[in-house]
Amino acid sequence: MVGGNRLQSKVCVVAVASSGLGRAIAMAFAQEGAKLVVCGDIRQTPAGAPEPDAEVDLSIIWGRKAFFVSTNTTVEEQVEKLVATAVKEGGRLDVMVNNAGVFGPMGSAHELATEDFQKTMAVNVTGPFLGTKYAVKDFLEQEADEEGQRGKIINMASAVAFREVPMAFSYNISKAAVVSLTKTTAVQYAAQKIRCNAICPGCKLRIPITEQNTTNSRGLGAGFMERATPLGFAKNGTAEVGKSAVYLASDESSWVTGASLAVDGGFAVHT
Repeated sequence: MVGGNRLQSKVCVVAVASSGLGRAIAMAFAQEGAKLVVCGDIRQTPAGAPEPDAEVDLSIIWGRKAFFVSTNTTVEEQVEKLVATAVKEGGRLDVMVNNAGVFGPMGSAHELATEDFQKTMAVNVTGPFLGTKYAVKDFLEQEADEEGQRGKIINMASAVAFREVPMAFSYNISKAAVVSLTKTTAVQYAAQKIRCNAICPGCKLRIPITEQNTTNSRGLGAGFMERATPLGFAKNGTAEVGKSAVYLASDESSWVTGASLAVDGGFAVHT
């Protein structure tokens, strides 16, 4: 695969980049010429992966400079360090991707343990808030780039923000909150030339979070997701999400902010 230059000279942070969509986005950024990709996650390789995992080392694959920063996105000091590392090593921050997400236990409101609900919200909502908070702080302190933009934020929401999955009470609410966070941030910081958008993946991707739902004893199973997704299983879904992130991170989307880009095979609009 031949790399490009759509993100040439850009310094990017991808939170939760060791697997799934985060990894796909980090790889896509490196492929498109990002000057530096800072990957934050609790571990450098996916759980259970053999050591070392060369895919995480973007410098091996695309010749790009990359750093791994151990990060729990629910811990404020660690998120602050993640962003600070990008600024220290790259000289500035251009793109912040808030990618953390957990499905959480299935169940209706009266069945869920409050602790489980709070854990889902901490990862899915507080994490993106913290990433936004510290990215914006740095964006406001730096000069605009050659395109007149100070920075871009990409939040990983979900198609369930627009079409709820039964029994996924906590997850539905958390991802709707991410969409609201995205729109609010976009409006509040537009005058400062900061853009914020969301990507809303569907449920037919082979990534850890959807596999978690499929194997959950209270989950709805693959049959429901198949029927609910008009285009069916996404053969290259993670790669398409990566390409979508490149578009939102690049200057090609300079007039796009507050948007929620569905990459879901029609899940959100299917009735």
